[in-house]
Amino acid sequence: MDLRLIQFLSECRDEEHEAIDRWLSHAFQPVSTTMAAVISVARGTTRLAEFLGTTESAARRA
Repeated sequence: MDLRLIQFLSECRDEEHEAIDRWLSHAFQPVSTTMAAVISVARGTTRLAEFLGTTESAARRA
């Protein structure tokens, strides 16, 4: 995959994480509590994959 595309996709993912964090901090508490648990699990999996070097963003850093 083109390195520029990998970098762009990584930046999009980072912006998505920031947007989710902003939404959760301003959302209704019952909804944000439920969504926070689900999203933190999904994001934790993504971050673990990055740590293990199994995503494009990890390849970009190499």
